[in-house]
Amino acid sequence: MRSTQLVAIIIALVVVAAIAYFLGTMSQPQQTTTQPTPTAAPGPRKITFYTWWAGLERFAIDAVIGNFTKKTGIQVEKTAVPGGAGVNAKFAILALMQAGSPPAAFQVHCGPEMLSYIYVAPKGEGSFVELSQVAKEIDMTVQASEVLSACSLNGKIYALPVNIHRANLIFINRQVLDKLGGSVPKTLDDLLSLCNKASSAGIPCLLQAGADQFTILHLWEQVFLAVAGPQKFIMFMYGTLPADDPSLRQATEIFLTLSKTFPTNWPALDWTGAVADLVAGKGLAHVDGDWVVGLIYNVYPQVKMCPHTSITPDCNIIVAPFPGTQGVYNLVIDSVAVPPGGLLQI
Repeated sequence: MRSTQLVAIIIALVVVAAIAYFLGTMSQPQQTTTQPTPTAAPGPRKITFYTWWAGLERFAIDAVIGNFTKKTGIQVEKTAVPGGAGVNAKFAILALMQAGSPPAAFQVHCGPEMLSYIYVAPKGEGSFVELSQVAKEIDMTVQASEVLSACSLNGKIYALPVNIHRANLIFINRQVLDKLGGSVPKTLDDLLSLCNKASSAGIPCLLQAGADQFTILHLWEQVFLAVAGPQKFIMFMYGTLPADDPSLRQATEIFLTLSKTFPTNWPALDWTGAVADLVAGKGLAHVDGDWVVGLIYNVYPQVKMCPHTSITPDCNIIVAPFPGTQGVYNLVIDSVAVPPGGLLQI
């Protein structure tokens, strides 16, 4: 696991360094060799960066920013907008863009989310720097071509990826599962049956978080993926699935049934609180992405996680694909986007 984290950090640093080079040079005027020219204006000594890694994730972004500044000499004014998965950050960023004062760079998810920025931004695609050349310069087109493809919009790159997450996972407290005499659910029917058993025992089945909203929506997405399959999921994300498709209603009905198994305090929980309650055995399971692995690994080192295919006697948290989505890797990719004209000169 440490090797995986190290690779992710290295990738993040390479991408951020490339963005730094780009930001440091894009505002410098071209010099000619045929006649004397004034000294070129210095690159930015300070940039603004908007992120939603405001909670425990701040340690990761602070480490990246520290290395970025050490390598480039550019100071970063980090503006962290709380709210898991950027549910609040995107509105703050769009407001700045519409006011004509965008940040130098900001965190965004690749794919449909970046497309939503383009649709709403004042100048559409022109509101963002196309980053294909940066991807080539750092060899990402060769080393991560499939990831770039997932981030591409009509063959263009407006958000450069820094990591890869798997979204369709369920984290199960092994001791609670054993107490219920249950097994890891493989289908939605299995999950519904297990949740009925938990509810009958007075145990919250799904520890989802309402304070930052995203894990509630995240659960619906995974239910929809299980019901409709990958193709319709992609169509839904890009807005091309007909609104009357029956899979939407079916997924929503299952989601509403599962929502009845949330703990009574779910509106006050954020995702880190939900994970804390899972670790403490206050409920059976939590549906989320593999960023939960990093949280448990770093904050609860005494807790042992294990894959559903190899449950050991000392395992505390079982990690499994969300029921009905086995064989599917539902991508969530954090990335960096760069609006033109967002530089702060010092």
